[in-house]
Amino acid sequence: MRLTGPDIIGQLDALRTPEDDAAMLESYEAELRGDAAAAIEAMQRTFHVVGSTRLAKLEHLAHLGDAAPEWLIARWLRDQAYAWMLHEQDLRVGVAATYATLTHGVPDLPDEQLAEWFEQYGLRVVASDTLCQGFALYREGGFADFLAQRASPALLARAGRVREWPETPLRVYELAEIEGPVLMVRDHGTGALHPTLHIGAGVGCARGDHVLGRLVPIDTAPGEMFEHRPIPLDRVTADSLVEVLEEEDPVPLCAELLRAAEGNRMPYRPGTHVNTPLWSDIVDDERDDPHDDATAADDDDVPGRVRDYMAAGLDRRIAEALCTCEMALEMGSIVPSAVVVLAQHAAFNLAHPLVYEAARRHLVRPMDADGWELVARHVPEPSRSQCLELAALARGGAAA
Repeated sequence: MRLTGPDIIGQLDALRTPEDDAAMLESYEAELRGDAAAAIEAMQRTFHVVGSTRLAKLEHLAHLGDAAPEWLIARWLRDQAYAWMLHEQDLRVGVAATYATLTHGVPDLPDEQLAEWFEQYGLRVVASDTLCQGFALYREGGFADFLAQRASPALLARAGRVREWPETPLRVYELAEIEGPVLMVRDHGTGALHPTLHIGAGVGCARGDHVLGRLVPIDTAPGEMFEHRPIPLDRVTADSLVEVLEEEDPVPLCAELLRAAEGNRMPYRPGTHVNTPLWSDIVDDERDDPHDDATAADDDDVPGRVRDYMAAGLDRRIAEALCTCEMALEMGSIVPSAVVVLAQHAAFNLAHPLVYEAARRHLVRPMDADGWELVARHVPEPSRSQCLELAALARGGAAA
């Protein structure tokens, strides 16, 4: 069932049955246990919003199984913590939404109308603004409470240093060089240099750019990563936030971000422009999602190579994702510097089981072997093993 229009929550309330509620609760309980496959099965017995990334997330986790790296499990627990707060109707989420909405620009309305506006608009903030999520989880303490009260011991045992994440501060960082799967960042306040696991935070940015984010400890080398894709900042805002972030009150932070938007230095509602899937820090564009066929019927502007893959029986979205991987293989040998970015896009797409299976069928020609090995040098696990397996298949080292 496709749900559309601005009032998706209202549509859900009108259509939901007790059976739907039971299936959705069963799905979330399975996710809390770490059983992604069971969560998918229960989820598919009820309706869900078209375009939701939850199904893609669960399919990726189910596909990886015990091979999922500890940082991915830790991020999964972070997602679960916010979902738990929403399920419990935790009032701290509303507090966090109030802060985050300040960066959106609040209309000049009488108090009564403003309250009505916020009641409706606040739902969007809660659902899509990473600043709101961060305030709820870290400043308001929701993440720490979830880990102590509700998180599965089995998942906690697989999640590395996730218990330390709730205490990590929000800071301004300057992006430095990328070396293989490592992104170097410099603390804009202290000057300290941090090697971080690169899963796409540097894509779409340049060396010297500034970002607002939270570095968290992980067991995987080099020992730190961004807990979520950071928010890009202009230099003026970056400088001003260094002191502002020393304050406990988030209002000055949001006021600085709003001031930057009003000065056309940054977009309004910056926390809504960095939504990413669990496994990558590349901004999640629904057009790149192989599970979304919402516009697949319009083939007038389909590139020739995509048409070739569609003629071979692939869905358009999978064909487009496969072309992204193919570009990484071809451009890496021609423009070595491009592989830093293209490798992350390849990893983003290979996380979809359907794309990975398509790559095993179509991108394992002898000419692809060197390209897969080059891409593997620029991505962490589990993407690295996927690329090396594809390289082995291309060299005839394993049966397809």
